Order: sequence, then C-alpha cells, then structure tokens
Amino acid sequence: MRAATPVVHIIDHLGLGGVQTLLRAVLPELPAHGYAPAVISLRGPTPLAGSLSRAGVPVRSLGLPRWSPRQLLALVAELRRLQPAIVHTHLTVGNTLGRLAAILAGAPAIVLEEQISPSQAIYGSPPLVTLAARLIEPPLAARTARFLGPSAVVLAASAATRGWPAARCRVRHNAVDCRRFAPTPDRAAARATLGLPERPTLATFGRFVPQKRIGDAVAVLRCITGAGLDAQLLIAGGGPEEGTIRAAVAAAGLTERVWLLGHRHDTERLLAASELYLSPSGGEVLSLAILEAMAAELPVVATTAGGTPELVEDGVTGYLRPIGDITGLAAVAAGLLNDPATRTRMGRAGRVRALARFDVPIIAAEMAMIYSELVAAPQPTVGPSHHPAPRESL
Repeated sequence: MRAATPVVHIIDHLGLGGVQTLLRAVLPELPAHGYAPAVISLRGPTPLAGSLSRAGVPVRSLGLPRWSPRQLLALVAELRRLQPAIVHTHLTVGNTLGRLAAILAGAPAIVLEEQISPSQAIYGSPPLVTLAARLIEPPLAARTARFLGPSAVVLAASAATRGWPAARCRVRHNAVDCRRFAPTPDRAAARATLGLPERPTLATFGRFVPQKRIGDAVAVLRCITGAGLDAQLLIAGGGPEEGTIRAAVAAAGLTERVWLLGHRHDTERLLAASELYLSPSGGEVLSLAILEAMAAELPVVATTAGGTPELVEDGVTGYLRPIGDITGLAAVAAGLLNDPATRTRMGRAGRVRALARFDVPIIAAEMAMIYSELVAAPQPTVGPSHHPAPRESL
C-alpha cells in the first residue's frame, strides 16, 4: 500500500465563507482516497482552523497582514519544509502568492481553485494589487497544472478572460453535508425553538455587499406582505451595507417581519424554520447556501446569477428569475407559500439532486480524481529540480 500523497492547500484566511466551509467538509475525506491534506492560512487562527485540526487536517496559521510581502517568504519556507506533491490554492491572495511560492519552492504540481467570477474579482483588492495580479497571471498560468471552478459557466468565463487553456480546466462542484442539512418534520417547532413568530418564513444568507442584493430580498417580502400574505424573512450575514439594509427594512414597515440575525454557524436551524429559500443575488459562482437549502428539502427561488442555473432546475426544484426581477421573484415565492404540495414536491426533488450530485463524499471523490491525474502524469516544469524529502508535520 503506497503512502498517502501530501497536498497543501493555501488560503487567505479560515474565517466564515463558502470556500472555507467546503474545505472543512471535504479535506477530512481525502485520506480515504490516498491523499494527506494540510492547510496554510495566511491570517491568524480561527475556530474553523481548530475544527479542521480536530478532524485530522494539520493547519498552519501564519498570522500575517493581507498585503504584507512577508507572506511570500513565509509560504516559500513552509512549502520547502513540507515538500508537498501538490499545492492547491484558494482566494485572491492565496491564488497569486500561493502559486508564486509553489514555483519558487519547486512544487511538482499546482492547482488553482477559482471561486470568484471575473466581474467580482475587483471587490476587496486595491487597484495596484489587481493590476499586479493581472500582469503576473500569464507566467503563473503557464505553471499551473489544473484550474478548478465549481461552476461550468463561471469557469469558462474566467478561462476566457485570463487565457487559461481549456485542456487544463476542470469543474469541481461545491459540496454540501446532506447529513447535517437533513429535512425537518416540523418547521413550526423549529421556529418556536428560535423564538420566532409562527408564520410562513423565507430565508436568505449572504454578505451585505452590492452584488448580493440583500435589499432585493426585503423588497420581495414587501411585495408578498403587500399582497396580503402573513410572512417573515430571516437574513443571516453582515457587511458594509448593513446600515442601508436596516434603513430599507424600516422604510418598508417590516421591522416586525425581517430578522437580521448576523453571521451564523447554525444555518441548518434557520433552514429548518423556513418554507423556502430566496436568493436575489446579482453575483454568484455556485451558491453554497442554495445547496444547503436543497439538502434541507426547501424549494429555492433564485435569480439566474452565475452558476445558479446549474443548481436550481426551474420548475422542478424551485424557480429562476432574472437578476433584479423583484416582482417575478415575489410572485413565485408567494405562489409557493400558498401551495404546500408544490413546496413539498420541489423540496424533495432538490434534496434528491443534492444527494446525487453535491454530497460531501461525491465531491471528495471528484477532488481525488483530479489529483490522481496530476500524480499519474508529467506536469509543467515549476522551478528547480524537486527532490521529495520526508514530509514534516505542520
């Protein structure tokens, strides 16, 4: 029996986020496929980092500022010490500095994980950093063995924009833990446990930033209640637009019907208390929140943003409407709130789809299959001759 192949994941931080949730779910599954994962986080320790460590995945938290040049030196040193067979990078800084460090450290294979569409990539980065990343991308891309993305449409757009060769691109979907997000038999009881009023409930999760269009969810609820439906909305998340959203809730007279719950680690409880999931987003790659709702047997009312049509089958597991179509979103959401039989049918179809295509064991096997392509085949030259040494613990 061969020794497990070491794989190091490099990521900006291990705070709340879809990529981080994916790693927490999938990495502990990889040893069963012959891979020994470890994580280097550029920021400091977090609860999720501790959770990964307890699950048997070594984590090294560097604790460095986001734009510090010391990150590159620290990464090169760590990679030379660990000698991974594969370096797998994530997020803005991780994808740029992580790949450069892998080249300098002589890593045999580099994998880039793309979780930001080209239209979203400008968010959160200073202009000079964005320009530098664009200039350095061609030589980094030449040394990258695989470009992964959870959505076919977004990966294709990224590849076209950045000049990535299609032969090295692979779709690797996001994962959802279908055991954790199991359907509940009693939504009224779930609402009571959370201290919520007993009325039909919609849920939406996301950062309070322009591309997520959280304000549209408030507008949808205003339309629904204006039509005479006694409904409420649960919103989990936070961000720079929180003040604007609170003002919109107050202006719409919905302060008794919109629950701003902040960042949550228990979204399964919120979904258990809801009749449907609403995603008004204007910018998605492949929404983890939608996957969680599907696993929890909720119908999904969503926009056609990004890879969402790859998740939601219009008329089967929910409904899709154009971005910004508040009237259309409200109409189908109201129809579902008034039709328990259709809600049940669509919710069950969504869970079947989640179990068949997006459950954690399936996605872990997809990731392992991609790694096996790299271990079995020669890779682009990535720097000095690499002589594997015994792998050290993080």
